Formats: sequence, C-alpha cells, structure tokens
Amino acid sequence: MAPRQPKTKEEALRSLLNDLIEEYLLNQKGIVTVNDFALQGALKKAEKNKEGGLDSYYLVKALVNVIQGRLNTAEGEFKKALRISPNDPVILTNYSVALRLLNKNNESNEILIKVIKEFKFFEDSMLNNILFNSIPELEIKYLQEVTQYLETDRMNGIIDGLISLKEDLQEIDISFSEFQEVVELLRSMVNKRTRQQFIPRFSIDNGLDRHLKIEVFLNINTQEAAELNSEFTTYFVDYIFDKERHDLSGKFLVFFKQQKSRYDGTESPDALYLGINEELVA
Repeated sequence: MAPRQPKTKEEALRSLLNDLIEEYLLNQKGIVTVNDFALQGALKKAEKNKEGGLDSYYLVKALVNVIQGRLNTAEGEFKKALRISPNDPVILTNYSVALRLLNKNNESNEILIKVIKEFKFFEDSMLNNILFNSIPELEIKYLQEVTQYLETDRMNGIIDGLISLKEDLQEIDISFSEFQEVVELLRSMVNKRTRQQFIPRFSIDNGLDRHLKIEVFLNINTQEAAELNSEFTTYFVDYIFDKERHDLSGKFLVFFKQQKSRYDGTESPDALYLGINEELVA
C-alpha cells in the first residue's frame, strides 16, 4: 500500500476549520472552559499553512477570537476573509454569529437572509439563529422574510408568540428597553459560560408579584443548572446595584434548566411564549 500523501496546505486549513467549529462551536454541552494552549496551536498551524488560502486563514483567526471572547478583533478578521471571498456562505454564516454576540442583531439577520436567498445555502440552525437574533428586538420582519423564502409556515407560531409577548409586557409595566437589557445580559452570560444557543420560554405571572418568567433550556446537568442559576442571580443583583437599575428588581425571574425539562407537561412545551397566567390575579 502506498503511503498516504500529506495534506495540501488548503486541506490542512479546511481540516483545522472543521475541527474548531466541531469542538468549540457545535454540539456544546455543559459549562465550558477555553483551552488557550490548544487555540494557540491552531493559530500556529494556520500560520504555517496560510498559503492554502488567505480567506480560510483569516477565518481560523476570526473563530479563535470568537472562542476566546475577543469579538471586536474577530469582526476585523471576518472582514479580511470576506474581502477575499465575499460570497462564501460559511464565512458569512459564522460572521453573522459574531455579529449577534456583538448585539448587532439586525446586521446578523440581514447576512443570514442573504445567504439563504442568494446562495441557496441553508442549515436547520439558521432558523434558530434568526429567531435568536429577533428575540431581543421582539422583531418579526426577519422571521416573516425567511418563512417566505423557505416557503414554510414553521415560524408562524413563533411570530404570533413574539407579537403577543410584545403586547403583554405592557400589562406588567415592563418596557421594551428593560426586556432587551435583561435578555442581552442573559445571552452574554450563556455564551461566555456554555457557548450554547438556546430558545427560551417566556410566560407572565399577572398575580400579586407581576413579573416575566424566562426559562433557559440548555444541554447541562442538574449541578450545572444549579450553578448557572446561582451565578446569574448574583450577576443580576450586582448589575442592578452597580448600574443603579433598581427599577429592574422584581420584574424578571430567570431559571436555567436541562433541555429535557422543557417537556414538563406544559400544553405547548416548544412554544416561545406561554401567555399570561391569570390564576393569581387578586
């Protein structure tokens, strides 16, 4: 048997990209830690093989910076990659995720729509990405647009839920800006601690203590759920006092739960918004 030929520099970069995406950005579970030593090794390998394609080289650098939380630096590397390959759907899709983490949700969605519409590139995760980007803004136009392009009514229930949630928040005196502020805090912590994408479940307790309940379902065990609940409670209380945002106190209840806990006997467990609980109204 002839010895296996060594990979070309192009193949080496592609393999490196696949490894980074698979190990650090897809199918995450639990609370993660960043192996900076391994990531530095990835950068050295990319540098060694950069002649295999500068677009892939800059994409490697962008992804490493995303993983390490250096999002502004990552954005610059994505732009370098896109100057070389402006229509590469893999670069564009990963760039959209970085923009989402930078809270540039509209720009992130526009890129995903472009990928779906112009390049006919689609993965199931794209629908979740667009939904994930739309929640802080309670914005439905991107959901309606992607539903149109894919000729699917899969998003109709989600769209109705966002509309209802936006209207019902007024019933408990939570402003749009307050909702957006807390959701962005939550997304930032989840990304830092787990790098998982999640579709939350909202419900409103319209009783004596009126608040928005936010359930965050992640691929975690019970101990990790308890740790995240404790951590976010401390983080949120500190935020309220440090930023003098006392008006947020008592308006939001956040619970981290295992993914399987979503199917808890609730009538519509996959719904984004369960509506207002009127049972406790005095």
